[in-house]
Amino acid sequence: MKKALLLLLILGMQGCTVVHYNSHGLSKPSSSLTKKNCEVSYFIEAVGFHKERTQKTLSQYNQTAKETFDALGCNNKLASESAAADLVVLVNYKGHGGAAGQEYLTGLSLGIIPSWFTRESMYTYTVSSQANSKTYNLDHVSYNHLILFPLIWLNLLTDSEQEHFSSVLTDFIKNT
Repeated sequence: MKKALLLLLILGMQGCTVVHYNSHGLSKPSSSLTKKNCEVSYFIEAVGFHKERTQKTLSQYNQTAKETFDALGCNNKLASESAAADLVVLVNYKGHGGAAGQEYLTGLSLGIIPSWFTRESMYTYTVSSQANSKTYNLDHVSYNHLILFPLIWLNLLTDSEQEHFSSVLTDFIKNT
């Protein structure tokens, strides 16, 4: 009985956060803006990620870029270096930097005192072509509270940084 209670307590303490992202820099959607017969060679560089995670992260971003360009009907290829690319994307990850003060308060109260915190510009995407360059920011917003435990599955259904990255690429291709 004590082991089951301890296991429930441990699981409960881990799952009391719901996260979502806010994008900044996207143009207003317009159905009249479409690119036809576009050809893109792209190069993606990731900065600020842990060494162990960088290669996996680059693979995810490259896959998302390929899927996005395919969905836009663009012929695309991954360039081996930035000098050979028509489109260069710099993904800058600022990182968490540890828990915020209010998150510590939630943790010390065992999740009873709620908190929320926005990590501004946690991801910064700088997209450049020969003619244009645009920067997009992605804020990380987290809500922490014991009552959120039944809602932790929302993290699986809510948006991810990869979805926002796809939106950034779509915005840049359609509006430049």
